[in-house]
Amino acid sequence: MQKTDIQLPLDDPIDLWDFTRLIAKSICPSMREAEDYAWLQKKLVKLPTSDLEIQSDMSAAERATLLRILPGLPPHAGMPPREREVFMDAYLKHPDRLPWKPVFVSEETVAANGHQILQIQEKHRLALQQEIASGKLIAFNQHHIDEGRAGKNIFIRREDALNYLNVDCRRKLTQLTQ
Repeated sequence: MQKTDIQLPLDDPIDLWDFTRLIAKSICPSMREAEDYAWLQKKLVKLPTSDLEIQSDMSAAERATLLRILPGLPPHAGMPPREREVFMDAYLKHPDRLPWKPVFVSEETVAANGHQILQIQEKHRLALQQEIASGKLIAFNQHHIDEGRAGKNIFIRREDALNYLNVDCRRKLTQLTQ
Protein backbone atom coordinates (compact mmCIF):
# COMPACT_ATOMS: atom_id res chain seq x y z
CA MET A 1 0.00 0.00 0.00
CA GLN A 2 1.14 3.49 -0.75
CA LYS A 3 2.46 5.80 1.94
CA THR A 4 0.33 8.87 2.54
CA ASP A 5 0.77 12.46 3.64
CA ILE A 6 -0.04 13.38 7.21
CA GLN A 7 -3.18 15.51 7.50
CA LEU A 8 -3.01 17.35 10.82
CA PRO A 9 -6.15 18.85 12.32
CA LEU A 10 -6.31 22.56 11.60
CA ASP A 11 -6.94 23.59 15.19
CA ASP A 12 -4.82 23.64 18.33
CA PRO A 13 -3.93 21.64 20.32
CA ILE A 14 -2.83 18.34 18.74
CA ASP A 15 -3.35 15.17 20.76
CA LEU A 16 -0.01 13.33 20.90
CA TRP A 17 -1.60 9.89 20.69
CA ASP A 18 -3.52 10.85 17.54
CA PHE A 19 -0.42 12.58 16.15
CA THR A 20 1.79 9.50 16.54
CA ARG A 21 -1.00 7.37 15.03
CA LEU A 22 -1.17 9.67 11.98
CA ILE A 23 2.60 9.42 11.55
CA ALA A 24 2.56 5.63 11.84
CA LYS A 25 -0.29 5.25 9.35
CA SER A 26 1.44 7.56 6.89
CA ILE A 27 4.50 5.31 6.99
CA CYS A 28 2.57 2.03 7.12
CA PRO A 29 -1.01 2.45 5.85
CA SER A 30 -3.62 0.36 7.62
CA MET A 31 -4.83 -2.63 5.60
CA ARG A 32 -7.84 -2.96 7.89
CA GLU A 33 -9.03 0.59 7.19
CA ALA A 34 -8.39 0.61 3.43
CA GLU A 35 -11.69 0.70 1.56
CA ASP A 36 -10.34 1.13 -1.96
CA TYR A 37 -8.98 -2.31 -2.86
CA ALA A 38 -5.46 -1.02 -2.22
CA TRP A 39 -4.75 -4.35 -0.51
CA LEU A 40 -4.93 -6.06 -3.93
CA GLN A 41 -1.30 -5.56 -4.89
CA LYS A 42 0.29 -8.95 -5.51
CA LYS A 43 -0.17 -11.84 -7.88
CA LEU A 44 1.36 -15.28 -8.32
CA VAL A 45 2.76 -15.94 -11.78
CA LYS A 46 3.70 -19.45 -12.88
CA LEU A 47 7.18 -19.66 -14.39
CA PRO A 48 7.30 -21.06 -17.92
CA THR A 49 8.31 -24.74 -18.12
CA SER A 50 8.09 -25.05 -14.34
CA ASP A 51 5.66 -25.66 -11.52
CA LEU A 52 7.16 -22.77 -9.57
CA GLU A 53 5.25 -19.56 -8.96
CA ILE A 54 6.75 -16.16 -8.20
CA GLN A 55 5.03 -13.24 -6.55
CA SER A 56 5.00 -9.93 -8.41
CA ASP A 57 3.16 -6.64 -8.35
CA MET A 58 -0.29 -6.33 -9.83
CA SER A 59 -0.84 -3.41 -12.20
CA ALA A 60 -3.83 -1.07 -11.91
CA ALA A 61 -5.26 -2.56 -15.12
CA GLU A 62 -4.88 -6.10 -13.73
CA ARG A 63 -6.58 -5.03 -10.50
CA ALA A 64 -9.47 -3.55 -12.51
CA THR A 65 -9.81 -6.80 -14.48
CA LEU A 66 -9.79 -8.83 -11.27
CA LEU A 67 -12.54 -6.64 -9.81
CA ARG A 68 -14.60 -7.09 -12.97
CA ILE A 69 -14.18 -10.88 -12.76
CA LEU A 70 -14.86 -10.98 -9.00
CA PRO A 71 -17.30 -8.11 -8.33
CA GLY A 72 -18.07 -9.35 -4.81
CA LEU A 73 -14.54 -8.87 -3.47
CA PRO A 74 -14.55 -6.78 -0.29
CA PRO A 75 -12.82 -3.39 -0.58
CA HIS A 76 -10.80 -4.12 2.58
CA ALA A 77 -8.20 -6.78 3.36
CA GLY A 78 -8.42 -9.71 5.70
CA MET A 79 -10.88 -12.26 4.42
CA PRO A 80 -11.28 -15.45 6.44
CA PRO A 81 -9.69 -18.58 4.90
CA ARG A 82 -13.00 -20.01 3.62
CA GLU A 83 -13.93 -16.75 1.91
CA ARG A 84 -10.49 -16.56 0.24
CA GLU A 85 -11.00 -20.13 -1.03
CA VAL A 86 -14.41 -19.29 -2.48
CA PHE A 87 -13.10 -16.23 -4.32
CA MET A 88 -10.01 -18.09 -5.57
CA ASP A 89 -12.16 -20.96 -6.82
CA ALA A 90 -14.49 -18.53 -8.62
CA TYR A 91 -11.47 -16.79 -10.17
CA LEU A 92 -9.83 -20.01 -11.35
CA LYS A 93 -13.10 -21.17 -12.95
CA HIS A 94 -13.84 -17.86 -14.67
CA PRO A 95 -13.42 -18.01 -18.47
CA ASP A 96 -11.90 -14.50 -18.66
CA ARG A 97 -9.35 -14.98 -15.90
CA LEU A 98 -5.79 -13.82 -16.40
CA PRO A 99 -2.84 -16.26 -16.45
CA TRP A 100 -1.92 -15.59 -12.82
CA LYS A 101 -3.50 -15.95 -9.39
CA PRO A 102 -4.26 -13.00 -7.10
CA VAL A 103 -2.79 -12.95 -3.61
CA PHE A 104 -5.61 -12.46 -1.12
CA VAL A 105 -4.37 -10.93 2.12
CA SER A 106 -4.98 -13.10 5.18
CA GLU A 107 -6.22 -11.99 8.60
CA GLU A 108 -2.74 -12.82 9.92
CA THR A 109 -1.18 -10.36 7.48
CA VAL A 110 -3.70 -7.69 8.46
CA ALA A 111 -2.92 -8.33 12.14
CA ALA A 112 0.83 -8.09 11.44
CA ASN A 113 0.21 -4.79 9.63
CA GLY A 114 -1.66 -3.49 12.70
CA HIS A 115 1.19 -4.57 14.95
CA GLN A 116 3.71 -2.79 12.70
CA ILE A 117 1.64 0.41 12.92
CA LEU A 118 1.68 0.17 16.72
CA GLN A 119 5.47 -0.34 16.73
CA ILE A 120 6.03 2.75 14.57
CA GLN A 121 3.60 4.73 16.72
CA GLU A 122 5.46 3.72 19.88
CA LYS A 123 8.83 4.71 18.39
CA HIS A 124 7.48 8.17 17.64
CA ARG A 125 5.86 8.43 21.06
CA LEU A 126 9.26 7.67 22.60
CA ALA A 127 10.97 10.20 20.31
CA LEU A 128 8.43 12.84 21.33
CA GLN A 129 8.92 11.83 24.96
CA GLN A 130 12.64 12.61 24.56
CA GLU A 131 11.78 15.99 23.01
CA ILE A 132 9.53 16.77 25.98
CA ALA A 133 12.10 15.59 28.53
CA SER A 134 14.82 17.72 26.93
CA GLY A 135 12.58 20.80 26.96
CA LYS A 136 12.52 21.11 23.17
CA LEU A 137 8.79 20.45 23.19
CA ILE A 138 6.15 21.56 25.67
CA ALA A 139 3.34 19.09 26.32
CA PHE A 140 0.24 19.74 28.38
CA ASN A 141 -2.95 18.03 29.51
CA GLN A 142 -6.58 19.01 28.85
CA HIS A 143 -6.35 21.59 31.69
CA HIS A 144 -3.32 23.20 29.99
CA ILE A 145 -1.00 22.07 32.78
CA ASP A 146 2.48 21.11 31.62
CA GLU A 147 3.13 17.38 31.36
CA GLY A 148 6.46 15.61 31.28
CA ARG A 149 5.26 12.69 29.19
CA ALA A 150 3.86 11.80 25.77
CA GLY A 151 0.73 9.71 25.62
CA LYS A 152 -3.04 9.72 25.50
CA ASN A 153 -4.77 12.96 26.47
CA ILE A 154 -1.49 14.85 26.25
CA PHE A 155 -1.29 17.69 23.77
CA ILE A 156 1.19 19.88 21.90
CA ARG A 157 0.71 23.01 19.85
CA ARG A 158 0.07 22.49 16.13
CA GLU A 159 3.15 24.57 15.35
CA ASP A 160 5.31 22.17 17.40
CA ALA A 161 3.77 19.18 15.61
CA LEU A 162 4.60 20.75 12.24
CA ASN A 163 8.16 21.46 13.38
CA TYR A 164 8.54 17.85 14.50
CA LEU A 165 7.37 16.64 11.10
CA ASN A 166 9.40 19.09 9.05
CA VAL A 167 12.69 19.04 10.94
CA ASP A 168 12.96 16.16 13.36
CA CYS A 169 10.91 13.57 11.50
CA ARG A 170 13.36 13.24 8.60
CA ARG A 171 16.11 12.28 11.04
CA LYS A 172 13.79 10.00 13.03
CA LEU A 173 12.39 8.31 9.93
CA THR A 174 15.92 7.50 8.84
CA GLN A 175 16.61 5.95 12.24
CA LEU A 176 13.34 3.99 12.18
CA THR A 177 14.15 2.36 8.84
CA GLN A 178 17.64 1.31 9.88
